[in-house]
Amino acid sequence: LERRQLPAGRAGLMGQASVLASLAHPETTSPTHRGLAYYQTMLCRPVPSPPPGAADLARLKLFNPDDPKATQRQHFEFAQRNAPECTNCHGEFIPMGLSLERFDAVGAWRDTEHGRPIDPSVTIEGFGDADGSYADGIALARGIAESETGRACFVVQLGTFVQGHELDPEVAACELEHITQRWHEGGGGKLRELLVELAASNTFTAGPASATTSS
Repeated sequence: LERRQLPAGRAGLMGQASVLASLAHPETTSPTHRGLAYYQTMLCRPVPSPPPGAADLARLKLFNPDDPKATQRQHFEFAQRNAPECTNCHGEFIPMGLSLERFDAVGAWRDTEHGRPIDPSVTIEGFGDADGSYADGIALARGIAESETGRACFVVQLGTFVQGHELDPEVAACELEHITQRWHEGGGGKLRELLVELAASNTFTAGPASATTSS
């Protein structure tokens, strides 16, 4: 094994080509899939079901037919003007995906798309202390990781993986809050200490039903 220095612009999971490629289409990026990685996985936000006929509407209104060389951001701006019924929901997570447009469909770095400059900046609102303006997707991931909102979501996601069943944040909210607090106060935010806290929790030792009485 050899320690290598990552090039500028890459850091963490969202800078890994394998992750970026898995969140893209074969030949184009997918701001939707990449945005949902932030929205659902890092921020634990549920996505409502699309309305009837959404697929047909997407084909007609989400991509500008008069500008085949438009960037993904320009297509999204087109959709905002022409399909507000779609972007009212998609507008919450697609901008997060646009923050990763410096990485193409296979995760390779690029400065332009179809010869046009890429703007990876993003501003998010409605996510508590994770709100703010970020220069790109790597800065966004770092901001979420450093926020209480992001840390709480990480506890839910890791707890789901460790325990082998989905945790209901509403049911287990009290215990998850205590776990998150103890993790950072006593464990210094180290992953090993979080695993200890999860293994000692009521939901792990006594089963999901105990979460309703843990508070």
